[in-house]
Amino acid sequence: LQAGLPLLPDAQVDDGELDVVVIAPRRLFGWVSIALRVIARRKRTNDRLDRFTGRRVHVKASGPTPMQLDGDPVEEGTEITAEVRPGVLLVRVPVLPATLKH
Repeated sequence: LQAGLPLLPDAQVDDGELDVVVIAPRRLFGWVSIALRVIARRKRTNDRLDRFTGRRVHVKASGPTPMQLDGDPVEEGTEITAEVRPGVLLVRVPVLPATLKH
């Protein structure tokens, strides 16, 4: 997200896992609650904001729903499947100096 907001605080680009967030506010106030939780960097989840990881993810909605892939809008749909295919994409990440590792 912009401004370094941690929607998926435990996500790692090179761990071989897909990181998924499901956001389902009921009303406008629900968006405020979700935004405050993300800004406060809370990892707690509930039925309005939930996070998942896995090598394969299949999402099925009850009706046509706006969707995004990696933050980019795609067509509305009722189902989407994504999976990790090891070795298909080379990912390079910087090595942290020993003083910065946690």
